[in-house]
Amino acid sequence: MTFVAADCSILCVTRTLDLDRVAKALPGPMRDRAVFMTVSLDDAGHDAGRLRAFIDGTVGASTRLRFLAGDAAWTASLTAMMRYPAASLPEPPPQILVFDRRGGIAMTYGGDPVDRPRLEGDIALLSTFTQGLDAPSGRATEAAPHKL
Repeated sequence: MTFVAADCSILCVTRTLDLDRVAKALPGPMRDRAVFMTVSLDDAGHDAGRLRAFIDGTVGASTRLRFLAGDAAWTASLTAMMRYPAASLPEPPPQILVFDRRGGIAMTYGGDPVDRPRLEGDIALLSTFTQGLDAPSGRATEAAPHKL
């Protein structure tokens, strides 16, 4: 997941392009399981056209990214949940967040440009954790029955 705003600096464009490239580069089965989101910090009720123009001008219709937008209350709730300082708005956080299967933040990536090979490798590794980061990989084994 990454964040954008219509009046964001070049950072939003580069982060969106980086995430789009990663989404397209993953092997088929993994690409089909992973969800790539870009969250707009703009008020969708007032700026939906600007977000559409950003999407079309940056990644186009062939993107695997899902763009989410909401009203001002939704944006405030989201930024509070992510503990993003309100004083920093409307500039989006300068990172990519990766969540595990249970919705916990597994990794964060910053830097310009994002280390795409590392991000791709980490997503592949994360996909081996079938129940999230705190659960072992593979199938859970049942305990052997006790003999009395």
